[in-house]
Amino acid sequence: MWYKRSIKILIEEMGSNMQKNGVFPTILALTVLLSLLPSGLAASVEIPGAILDTGSEDLFWNAENWGALYADIDNNESWTERFYYENDADSNNGPLGIGNEATIDDGELTYSTAPYTKQYKVMSKRGVVVDEDGSYTLLPWLGEKYVAVNGDATTITKLLLEQGSDDVQTLKAGETWDLEAGYSLECKQVDVDGNKVWLALLKDGEELDSEILNTDTEEDSEERAFVATSDFADQEDAVYFVTYADKVFQSATDSVVRLKYTWIIDKDEIQTIDTDFTLGEFECTVAESDEIVLENSNSISLNIDDITYITDELYICISDVDIAGDGNFYIYPAKEATSPGTYEVRGTIVEAADGISWDASSWGSFYFDIDNYESWTERFYYENAADSNSGPIGVDNEYTIDDGELTYSTAPYAKQYKAMSKRGVVVDEDGSYTLLPWIGEKYVAINGDATTITKLLLEQGSDDIQTLKAGETWDLGAGYTLECKQVDVDGNKVWLALQKDGEELETAILNADTEEDSEERAFVATADFADQEDAVYFVTYVDKVFQSATDSVVKLKYTWLIDKEEVLTIDTDFTLGEFECTVAESDEIVLENSNAISLEVDDVTYLTDDLYFTSSDVDIAGAGKYYIYPAKAVSIEAEEEDGEELSADDIEETESTEVAEESTEIGPLPRGTDESETADENTVTEKGEAENAEKSPGFGILTGLLGICLLAASSKKK
Repeated sequence: MWYKRSIKILIEEMGSNMQKNGVFPTILALTVLLSLLPSGLAASVEIPGAILDTGSEDLFWNAENWGALYADIDNNESWTERFYYENDADSNNGPLGIGNEATIDDGELTYSTAPYTKQYKVMSKRGVVVDEDGSYTLLPWLGEKYVAVNGDATTITKLLLEQGSDDVQTLKAGETWDLEAGYSLECKQVDVDGNKVWLALLKDGEELDSEILNTDTEEDSEERAFVATSDFADQEDAVYFVTYADKVFQSATDSVVRLKYTWIIDKDEIQTIDTDFTLGEFECTVAESDEIVLENSNSISLNIDDITYITDELYICISDVDIAGDGNFYIYPAKEATSPGTYEVRGTIVEAADGISWDASSWGSFYFDIDNYESWTERFYYENAADSNSGPIGVDNEYTIDDGELTYSTAPYAKQYKAMSKRGVVVDEDGSYTLLPWIGEKYVAINGDATTITKLLLEQGSDDIQTLKAGETWDLGAGYTLECKQVDVDGNKVWLALQKDGEELETAILNADTEEDSEERAFVATADFADQEDAVYFVTYVDKVFQSATDSVVKLKYTWLIDKEEVLTIDTDFTLGEFECTVAESDEIVLENSNAISLEVDDVTYLTDDLYFTSSDVDIAGAGKYYIYPAKAVSIEAEEEDGEELSADDIEETESTEVAEESTEIGPLPRGTDESETADENTVTEKGEAENAEKSPGFGILTGLLGICLLAASSKKK
């Protein structure tokens, strides 16, 4: 994968460190490395826009400040997508955020896009004229690339593949290249002596077209290009596929062709957009050849401190913070990506210049709690040093960041355990812990010290529920599990055991028949680690014990877990990619680039295994300036099916006398908020609960005696 190169380098460096400094520093470095690898196991990826204050009547996002919208960094004419809110003076409700107003009236939320002309790469890079003028019309459409057939934005089809300028595809004779949507390219034969290759384009196994290309010609020769045309979308002989034979050669074992500048659209899936078109909350109000406009057809009541879906994958998140006491709140749009693949979460696109910076409000890969501005502690910035070898980037085409000019910093902040904030259970001395945002992830600063941290493995959101049947186990991550050993419905008690790699760490019997703030409802596990005695590393809270149709069940909330076995120490010897630690204090961590970084022109420049810069080659206004943005690569891998998920019927209480709770469908949660980590696949929403449930037998005499002992020990420990 894309981070293997850096891993290899770091492992080689650690091998050298082992010889110089001994085994322990190397093991520690390896631990840090493994902990900071890119999270390629995400179930979904949130691509958020810039966080804005609703104090303005107009809220506006485009490709510059929302990475879900399409942008060709070398062509700002491609930044045609717009997503904005504008208050209508004649609407039923006032502007968003004024007087805590959270209603978007019909027609106030708009998405618009427009097509633009773009050359085929085979034309721009090699001068091969594909069509009449060597160009096609691209339409950015909800962050994806579509082609406007014959330049008309109302008739579009998806751009399935467009090889980058430096991308190469090699094919051996007899080999086939999958081009998506059923299309494939077969290399039928390669004639190395004659510098020729015979290619065939297929759809669902049926041959559509074939061509023999000749690489023994000039670079701009049409004999090098395979151009497939067809009649579709009321067009005759319209281009739908292009590829270019760059070279034919003999490898050690095979005859091979090297292909470049491949481009293909789906001629069989044409979408027509007119004023009858609808998408989620949107309806099309303008459908012209040069513009598409969608507006919300009905009023939208935004969910406070939560997400509100606009389409299946686009949503808006707002805080419940009353900014400066004027009723305003924070707001951002986001796109949820769920399909397997690697996604770019980019920061705001800016002009390269002296003194540019990003934080959680302008780069969604950083952690933030939208309700707590104090949590936005991560900063990433460039500042030119007056005595550096190179001038400021972006001036006179300068692309060099000298050592010490690029900085990442973060700081910890205090946060209450949810068992404390929601139920008043005093977990620790003051009911709070110290959270450290660390390269977009949540870590806990042990004893409030940012130099000694461990990953926050799990923190249930305020509304998250985990149900466990007697004998069932909950995987908490990193080898930790919570086993529900027994449930005593009659006594409103549950016996839980916390384990690590199958070894029992601690047990507790919790009593749900107590006040909400009772310590008897909370299982708090402590241990001696990181030079701390009896430090808290696990918390869970029993919300209810009940009898379902078939099982005795416990409902757990506010679960919190850190990894006490993997504690990272950050000091001034710490390095990460291009960075080295220059400040390691209890209240601040600062990393700076240790060597000069030469930014790749019109390409990416990796700073760590998954963080990078992308810079353009555009000379803005003839001043030697260019565009630049930071980004993080986040991967989603295909999930494997394992185990059966509890159905709602499995946990319904019998003889219910309460009104059934409304079922809550849990989607992606606000970026970086407390709800960002949901419960695992056993999490379910109850359809109904009853106080007068049918009772099940207790633990029995032996278990009861054990429970008394455990409770006594637990009380003594607390």
